[in-house]
Amino acid sequence: MLKIGYKIGAEQFLPSEMLEQAIVAEKNGFESIDVSDHFHPWSEEGQACFSWSWLGAAAARTETIELGPGVTCPILRYNPAIIAQAAATVSSLAGGRTYLGVGTGEALNEYPVTFEWPAFRERQAMMIEAVQLIRSLWTGEKVDFQGCYYRTKQAKLYTLPKNEIPIYISSLVPESAYLAGYYGDGLITVGGSP
Repeated sequence: MLKIGYKIGAEQFLPSEMLEQAIVAEKNGFESIDVSDHFHPWSEEGQACFSWSWLGAAAARTETIELGPGVTCPILRYNPAIIAQAAATVSSLAGGRTYLGVGTGEALNEYPVTFEWPAFRERQAMMIEAVQLIRSLWTGEKVDFQGCYYRTKQAKLYTLPKNEIPIYISSLVPESAYLAGYYGDGLITVGGSP
């Protein structure tokens, strides 16, 4: 089924302007909101609010529109357990109207705060493991997770998602599309040059 969504450019607008755009988009029939999750904007004149705070505000100020990050990188700048908690909180605030878009990140956003930028294949492996950990935490059970990249001991989310949160995996190359089909509930992508 086709859904018409609106991309909120967190690298272009102040959070208050983005919130007004989301309200107007909902009133005009858009079915979803996709917000960038960038630490740095594309240019020095840009913006870069904390998208997870903004998603909470948008959840509180809207009623029907689905919302989520398009996309967040749950492997370097964030620990996947924190992303599980953030998405569960947004789901709770939004009455279940949320999704989680994840990807392998961009050096522009990850390297300045982590000094890390692993090769693409390693970032893919980290993302797969992150998705597994996130899904485990959303069960509400205590999770002992022993992965190659992430570990938890008796980690538990006490604020659970309102319902099952679909995970969409970013795909700009065919190999990522395969991962989205295998590990995700769908894929999220952008158009390219003809």
